[in-house]
Amino acid sequence: MHSHLPRNIESLCPGCNSEAVALAIESGDSSVLKNAPGVVRAEILERDGTVVMRKACPKHGIFEDLLASDANFFRRIEERAWATTPGDFSGDHGALSVREGTGGFMVVDLTTRCNLKCARCFMDANGIGHVHEPDFETIRLLLDRAKAARPNADINILFSGGEPTLSPNLLPAISHANALGFKRLYMATNGIKLAQEPDFAGACHAAGLHGILLQLDGANNAAHAYLGAANLFDVKTEALSNAHNAGLQVTLQVTVANGVNNDQVGPTLDFAIKNIRRVFGVLFQPIMFAGRDHGVTDDDRLTRRYTLADLAADLRMQTDGKLEPLRDWWPGSRFQFFAQLGNFLRRNETASIGHGDPGHFGTFAPLVVNTRTRQWVPLGRFFNLDSFERQILTEGPTTAPDLARAIQAARNSFSAGEAPSGFTFEDFPSLLNQCIARVNTGWGDWERRGYEDGNFRLVIVQGLWFQDLFNFDVRINRTSPVVVATQEGEISFAAYNGAGWRQVVEHKFQTAGLAEWNRTRGRHTIYANHVMVPVSSLTATSK
Repeated sequence: MHSHLPRNIESLCPGCNSEAVALAIESGDSSVLKNAPGVVRAEILERDGTVVMRKACPKHGIFEDLLASDANFFRRIEERAWATTPGDFSGDHGALSVREGTGGFMVVDLTTRCNLKCARCFMDANGIGHVHEPDFETIRLLLDRAKAARPNADINILFSGGEPTLSPNLLPAISHANALGFKRLYMATNGIKLAQEPDFAGACHAAGLHGILLQLDGANNAAHAYLGAANLFDVKTEALSNAHNAGLQVTLQVTVANGVNNDQVGPTLDFAIKNIRRVFGVLFQPIMFAGRDHGVTDDDRLTRRYTLADLAADLRMQTDGKLEPLRDWWPGSRFQFFAQLGNFLRRNETASIGHGDPGHFGTFAPLVVNTRTRQWVPLGRFFNLDSFERQILTEGPTTAPDLARAIQAARNSFSAGEAPSGFTFEDFPSLLNQCIARVNTGWGDWERRGYEDGNFRLVIVQGLWFQDLFNFDVRINRTSPVVVATQEGEISFAAYNGAGWRQVVEHKFQTAGLAEWNRTRGRHTIYANHVMVPVSSLTATSK
């Protein structure tokens, strides 16, 4: 893919979109949003070494936002992106429909309730006047429909919310998804219930859960203070331990805002490396201005805006230069190479996870960690991924390479002098196994191979930045790697949370008004105002 700047795109006007959402809710007619979501022309251009989006609406004026703090990093990611293939999702959402890719993740929201009241929340959990908590029959239908999606790639199912552990339908939903044949089942959680009830992680695993995305926004309690409770880092550390002991794969999920916790990206990575036996990877998600931040002021938005180029720069600085932005980071769509390589080598056409193209909104950096010493080196320092791909695909992307050609291509791309101490080419097949097993369940014994237990382990550091109304790119939305399963069909995560579809769907299909819910089902506990979350096994002292 080529990166041409400046270029014209289609985006959304925040004012027009908000008006369409309000009208759709008032009328009860979601087609209002489908037919007129507020599409406007926009320009992406380079300015003083940065990349910005600028758009103008005749009614609401000019909007401008930062897409990348480093134009060279922006170009590197775009120019290395892979193209996507047509997908088939249910529901027609007009200009905001997903038309390509199969979705790396399909999100199933189980509730709008949460036991925290975070200062920022893309869905405004606990802040709306009603509860949307689908019953099991609805969840079953959503999962059945997801199984019918084409092409029939191995989609990750992510149970989310709100806080999904508050839903009584969590374990039945996991069991049903498992029975349908979905192999990679995850849950996004703040970890409170996993910490408070040590056996709960085991119950989730027994039902079929493969792993969790554990919210962790820094490496100490102070970094989590804005989430409302005083001891959340200690709580999350306990949840991590319980999840690992139950056999769950744990990925740390970190929301980052400039001036709030961007100083914690390096310490969080360091925490992951120190816990290499328990942590599978780290997913950094720059803040999206939606939900609780929907009405953000221009000044506040520009102050807290955090781009993937900022993430790469901060990690370089906070790792003493070990992670190089223009050498070690790749577009998220390049995961598809390893999925296809696994298909080719196993002669399997349907077992890989199909990824959409998040464009400059998705990146990853693979690290190789010595599991004994905890020393790590970016893969890009000693292995030329561009060269490896060119040799594998030398006769075209549809040519099936054999194992011998793959090994020779790897050897040609390997620089022994830059490899970690003690790492030789004989260690490389283990890394390749780990790469392919992460995106291809047809790669025999994929769960074990994804965690190869030798002296070196692969840790993937990801950056996934979901679009909001201010930086929305309609073309990229069509290839979204993350979709949400709803009663109105599968909707891209960005369109659902950033462009109003969540408000429309949850209002239309609400379970009960908040007052009615509290009267008939009782209030759930919310930890706020810097209270301590009670966890009987905790011995750590709040910092």
